[in-house]
Amino acid sequence: MKIYLQKIITIFLCLQMLIYAAYPADLSQVGGGTQGQGTQMTGPMADKFPDNSGMTKVGDYPGAVLMPVQLWGATTKSGYYKLPVRSNLTSLVTFAGGPRPDALIDEVVIKRTSQGEAKIIKVNLDEIFRNPASIGPVLEPNDIVYIPPRLPLLSPDVVQIIGITGSIFGIILSAVVISTQLKH
Repeated sequence: MKIYLQKIITIFLCLQMLIYAAYPADLSQVGGGTQGQGTQMTGPMADKFPDNSGMTKVGDYPGAVLMPVQLWGATTKSGYYKLPVRSNLTSLVTFAGGPRPDALIDEVVIKRTSQGEAKIIKVNLDEIFRNPASIGPVLEPNDIVYIPPRLPLLSPDVVQIIGITGSIFGIILSAVVISTQLKH
């Protein structure tokens, strides 16, 4: 039992070292500083991390580790996500639990604002999923991804009206049949 515990701890430490290697916590370049000159962060996010602690700095400034992205529409878990910088669309959809069965994955839209100008990028996720070599477009900070749902043939209001009308018609028809039976 002791050997298994030691192996688990060793694996955990190795994974932790890999994560730190992939996302170093060197904040010296955030805000324009250099090595040896201190690591005080400046800029729009400085008030969020006054002591430069933690690796969950979010934003689109140099040195950001995570970027904010929004996912809307026909996914298992729509919402606001903080993804590693340079994440792709496939990763975002995976983090969100995948598309719902009613998702139109061939009509995905990415709204991106860069330099004050909004761009709409249309993506066919179905082609990306079918091609093992493709990972989809790389997302940028503050992208909004929308996966539209397949619209039903009849709206819920129409279905409700048909149901109520059918019930009323059934009651009237039952009354007519009962009345006819009682006369004979």
